[in-house]
Amino acid sequence: MKFTYEQAKARADELDAASKAAGAILNAFPKGAMGMTPDDVKARPDYVAAKAAFERAFAAQRNFNRLYTVAFKQERARDRATRIPAATATA
Repeated sequence: MKFTYEQAKARADELDAASKAAGAILNAFPKGAMGMTPDDVKARPDYVAAKAAFERAFAAQRNFNRLYTVAFKQERARDRATRIPAATATA
């Protein structure tokens, strides 16, 4: 399927939001003293399901970005060029 830049950008935003949402669910599980998820939590079915959902969402985002960044390199550079000077001028 061929995307226009606007469609690809919207799809990238959707995949990013899905990945962040799945990551937030995964990060809600309890952490140990060192900030790592304990093994007993990792063995729970709800953690396993949340981890699998995050892995799927992140893989979809990674695979899309692999093509998106190459196909729309010039458009993305143009967007950054217009966004960045405007942000630094107001700071």
